Amino acid sequence: MTSRVRAVEIARSLAGLSADPKNPKARREYLDLIAPGEEPQKAADMARMSGCGLVVAGLWRRLGLEHPLLCAPYKVGTAISRLVEIGIRREAWKPYRKGKLPLPGDAVLVGSSIKGEVEHFYLVVQVEEGDRTVIDSIDGGQRVDGHQAILSKKRVWASGRDLVIAGKDPGAELVGGRTIIGWVDLQSLVEAEVYGG
Repeated sequence: MTSRVRAVEIARSLAGLSADPKNPKARREYLDLIAPGEEPQKAADMARMSGCGLVVAGLWRRLGLEHPLLCAPYKVGTAISRLVEIGIRREAWKPYRKGKLPLPGDAVLVGSSIKGEVEHFYLVVQVEEGDRTVIDSIDGGQRVDGHQAILSKKRVWASGRDLVIAGKDPGAELVGGRTIIGWVDLQSLVEAEVYGG
């Protein structure tokens, strides 16, 4: 099984997990994903944080990827920046360019803080090219009944913007989607891990 196939399999298995204490099993699985090795109070605090970057990091750990920035203790406020830093250090970061697309298993960053947009990372599980590019994704950082959750979404890329067409995107509803920033190429990340990047 390739790394991409495995990543998609893991990502799809995460959809539906949440930090809701009314479902202790799903909450425990969610915390095991986003906060392995953390002190109980820190893990509980992390369960209340936007989990998009934490979910991507958890998937990378489940794939067996190692990097000091993925290890406990988590430094609050670095969920997104550490993923980009790992991608850059391992020569796996791909800035968005028209005509280039991520592949299943890649982690995409959208939302330009310079433009006042909320940043968001998601996992690509399928890409359909045609009249328009449609991407199926698994997204952490979602909210269900006031609790962090992982949900499936469908989005379209148009004119450098990421627009959710199935599922909600509370960070972008008022601004017509988010700017596509780039993505971490899973294959490059894995090769750097194996061959010493």
